[in-house]
Amino acid sequence: MENTETVTELKDITLTDEARSQITAVLDAQANPEELFIRVYLQSGCGSIAYGMALDNHQNSEDSEIEANGLKVVVDRISLPYVEGASIDYEGGDKPGFRITNSNIDLSALGGSCGTDGCGTGGCGGGSCGSC
Repeated sequence: MENTETVTELKDITLTDEARSQITAVLDAQANPEELFIRVYLQSGCGSIAYGMALDNHQNSEDSEIEANGLKVVVDRISLPYVEGASIDYEGGDKPGFRITNSNIDLSALGGSCGTDGCGTGGCGGGSCGSC
């Protein structure tokens, strides 16, 4: 499914309790945690488009932001229509890492096919095109 709706403001993103706990632990280990936020974006990977996620401290005027489970999440203007409605989770086990999924968007339709390597191996997470 391709998203044809123009989104100008981030209204919906879900951050699970486990993801929040893991992100909070990473933030607490930083020298300036109060200046940092979560940035979610689209990136090239796995021969296709995938979600990416990072800590950031610089927000652009065209970025949208939302509070998700008590944490600030920021998305750039180009990624916004594809991130709207996404869910960020953390999975442990053999291939621990963050997984970003969005049932409203089929990223594989944007090009190529996502591999099944887990986060931490340079690939997408379990076919969901999530990110570490």
